[in-house]
Amino acid sequence: MSPNPASIYFDAEAASIPRLKLVRMMYAGAIDSLERSKIRLEQKDRAGFVRSVNKAQNILAELSMALDFEQGGDIARRLDALYEWFQRSLTPACLTADVKPIDDAIVLLTRLKEGWDGIRDEEESRMSYSQ
Repeated sequence: MSPNPASIYFDAEAASIPRLKLVRMMYAGAIDSLERSKIRLEQKDRAGFVRSVNKAQNILAELSMALDFEQGGDIARRLDALYEWFQRSLTPACLTADVKPIDDAIVLLTRLKEGWDGIRDEEESRMSYSQ
């Protein structure tokens, strides 16, 4: 079976994106998927709800696998623990259609994304001063 050309393109595209931007995009994707899951639930689309939560879980799993514990040290370990907590919270939410864990995850992911956005802002400020 030959590889899907679109998949090859997207893999190459993702590889060319700076890591910080990719992390921010992944957080935004996870948040968006969880927001969409709530809409799907309101629409009584249980399958769409589960797909949206699973997409967020897949993104979180990718973030977890990308952690560098050697360079990241304590921060990487804490992020890993958070990613595990998200997974443990979202799985039962999927089974019971409970929105509270989804809302909690959205709040925490938004705070984490804001932290990553702050790193970007700080980096851009440093770069403009050095020019």
